[in-house]
Amino acid sequence: MNVPPIPDSTLPRDISTWILETIEELLPLMPENCPDYSKLDEMKTQYMDNQSILRSSAKSDIYKVLQNLTIAHDCVLAAMNADYRDIPPQNLARINYDQLKRASDFVKEHLIKELKGKENGRTSKTSILNIYGRIYLWIQGMIKLDGPECCLTLAASVRAILELYVDLNLIGQGKITDGAEKYFSFPTVEKLRSAKGIVDIRKQFRLNTTNETTPVDEYLSKPENSDSNINVLGARLWGKTKKGNAVIPKHWTNQDLRQRVELLDDPDVADTYVSSYYWCNWCVHSMYFDMINNVENVHLFNWHLYEIAYKMFRSATELVNNTIKVLPKANLEDSLKNIENETFKCFFGEMVNAGRNRKR
Repeated sequence: MNVPPIPDSTLPRDISTWILETIEELLPLMPENCPDYSKLDEMKTQYMDNQSILRSSAKSDIYKVLQNLTIAHDCVLAAMNADYRDIPPQNLARINYDQLKRASDFVKEHLIKELKGKENGRTSKTSILNIYGRIYLWIQGMIKLDGPECCLTLAASVRAILELYVDLNLIGQGKITDGAEKYFSFPTVEKLRSAKGIVDIRKQFRLNTTNETTPVDEYLSKPENSDSNINVLGARLWGKTKKGNAVIPKHWTNQDLRQRVELLDDPDVADTYVSSYYWCNWCVHSMYFDMINNVENVHLFNWHLYEIAYKMFRSATELVNNTIKVLPKANLEDSLKNIENETFKCFFGEMVNAGRNRKR
């Protein structure tokens, strides 16, 4: 690279600021190694301390800056010559899988141990911890699923995380009256419903021919698990129907998922819902599903699922940290930004390779 000699000169402050702010943001995102210019920090420090004369002895460091910008320029031009569809689908899936894995590892190292023992009874804080813990476990399961053959299990995982993510926001934003009490009381309602369903099926198909007492029978024999007690609980927390009967909900909010999304009135949550709910239901429920016949489509689908899971996991992590205050907010934001910068760097590198391959 031909660079003319650089004499001693006065450097306008806006150029120094540009070096300080722009280059240090740009170069870490480059997919290729750039020359080290550690001495530039010293040069910038001297200049920013009002020593406005830039001496010629610093020219080697300036050459390195120009070299780095040349590399960045070449990478950007190559990336501009490409389309993301030029990137092999399995590479796209791996990029988002790695992002989810980095986020999971970070939470495991810095948050999970600190969150244990923070419960304080049947409160919103405890319910937030409980829901977040379940999201974390689903994410832990997802990072063990990194192949195209895992697409259906990944879809089921994202479908489950979506419901928990919506519920976490409902509790966190106080959208449900007596939300924490309803959340902790609902399992009592659901256990009774499930137990009665098991008994009914056994009677219908004569499954318990030995007449042995089962754990379900023991559960139903306890007075506190009677219909009357559950009706009192239902009427107190969820009200009564027009006919005066206690409401026995099928979810602790007594609303279906779409109603819960509408209640949040959040475009980001709504976008996450429409981007995942119907596709994931298609995978999970019994219906014709032909995506698995095309491995490239499967990789692209997994790419999408990892991205949505990361988006929900990131938002949930921020919410629980704001509630429990484990890490300073700025520290968490910086850590998450670093995770995403690495993802961008990998994606940008794939775009650069794709652009260069187009030229050949």
